[in-house]
Amino acid sequence: MSEPYGYTIFCDDIRQEVGGKLSFMGAYNGDLHILTGEPFTLPKLAAGMTVVVPEGIQITEPIAFALLHEVDGETNELVRAVAEGYELPTSAPAGRIIRVSLNFQLSPFLVDREAILRARAYVNGQEVKIGALALHLGPPAGFDTDNPAAETAG
Repeated sequence: MSEPYGYTIFCDDIRQEVGGKLSFMGAYNGDLHILTGEPFTLPKLAAGMTVVVPEGIQITEPIAFALLHEVDGETNELVRAVAEGYELPTSAPAGRIIRVSLNFQLSPFLVDREAILRARAYVNGQEVKIGALALHLGPPAGFDTDNPAAETAG
């Protein structure tokens, strides 16, 4: 039997489009760099979180999501919410999965030191790691601060 798994898209904004589509604006790829190296307040930081529950797993309690903020080895929970407002089946039908998503928007969001945001889901009370975003004060390695438009070596 497979275990629950998931993913998180960290971005500047999540927009609900006509027809039920979601658009993720300014998506981050694992790292968020404040190029000046100085503390900076983002107007908004969003996290589109999804957990997938494979067939054969009974869901015995509500599914919850949380964002954790880790600095210098100390972890604090920024926000937690339970997926509510609709009825989940107790298990996925044969050959199917259950996918549950929740979006968080933190506004404003201060980046004042090196840190890690960790996304978590809780299925039947068990923690499922569904993503992380490293927060950096300073440019990425290879970034030309004299010529920000120049390509960086990958």
